[in-house]
Amino acid sequence: MSVLLEVPLETKDLILRSLDASYAGGAYADWMSDGDVTRYLEVRFSPPGAEALAAFIARMNASSDNLLLGLFPRRDPQRHIGNIKLGPIDRRHAAAAIGILIGAKDFWGQGLAGQAVIAVADHGFAALGLERVEAGFYAPNVASQRAFSRAGFVEEGRLRGARVCDGVRVDEVLMSRLRDVAPAP
Repeated sequence: MSVLLEVPLETKDLILRSLDASYAGGAYADWMSDGDVTRYLEVRFSPPGAEALAAFIARMNASSDNLLLGLFPRRDPQRHIGNIKLGPIDRRHAAAAIGILIGAKDFWGQGLAGQAVIAVADHGFAALGLERVEAGFYAPNVASQRAFSRAGFVEEGRLRGARVCDGVRVDEVLMSRLRDVAPAP
């Protein structure tokens, strides 16, 4: 069962669509080497170049357990501003993790991450039969907490001191949303 999208997902401000290897260079590769963008991401420890990103895109597109989508603003639908990933999908438990990156800094703070998370979670519930979506992120990443909260996720717990950020041990926040819990309007 493939999880690739046949039709892009759309929100008020975004188009979410599958990527191909042509997106691996340019902006995407630049984001992965920008310390501000990767501050709360594990990829910061070994930033991939364009070749590794192309292989990652191909691997995600070939996977039956992952969905990788690029984020494109409706007002400029050719501009790739970030990615969102659903997976790996655990079909036995009808659950999957969501991770998101908005790499284009001029799009930070506009509520786009929350829109994308809602769209992907709703797609996971409706099209993939998921019952639960979950996320984990560094506690200092208040933008992620805001985005997932807006998308109907609730905090389930914290892994105390589980990550190191800027040389300081920080908690990892765990949040989830269940199928029958819609985000607040």
